[in-house]
Amino acid sequence: MVLRCSSFRVIVTARAAKGAERAALGIHRSAERMAETGVNKVSARPQSTTELRVEAARDQLPIIRAVARTLAHRRGFLLTEIADITRAVDEVGAALIDAATLGSPLRCSFEVSGSAFLLTTAVTSHRGLPRYPGARWRSLEALTDRVLTTDLLGESSGEREVVVAFIKQRRGRR
Repeated sequence: MVLRCSSFRVIVTARAAKGAERAALGIHRSAERMAETGVNKVSARPQSTTELRVEAARDQLPIIRAVARTLAHRRGFLLTEIADITRAVDEVGAALIDAATLGSPLRCSFEVSGSAFLLTTAVTSHRGLPRYPGARWRSLEALTDRVLTTDLLGESSGEREVVVAFIKQRRGRR
């Protein structure tokens, strides 16, 4: 299903793009390792996946926040956890928008499974992510249970597919 509006485009599908699929596989493996090491139980098979593709621009962040907030609320996350997810979405979105190649879309995949919220985001970039992340990443690590990054070679020379994901566990019940 594709919804169109003058400033954004929403695509809800069951599959991720080819480059994001490879990154998602690694992210799911990391989620399984987290489950084995005691970060509650994270299922590698999502119950619900929603994909969103918007222009890589800061004025699109409220759309991504609204989708994340709605999905977390519907799955029973506490208000404080929803606030953490919303702030984490802002941090990831801002970082990827800063790194994005002009005209590159920001692709987001929201997966909610059991008590875990997984957001996978990707853009095409010529720069990639900074080697030594600053306060933005420390903040992201404090807000979430796990942050995962991947920098893949893009389809044309000099391009990179930058993928950032985070996992937030639901701790309590409403």
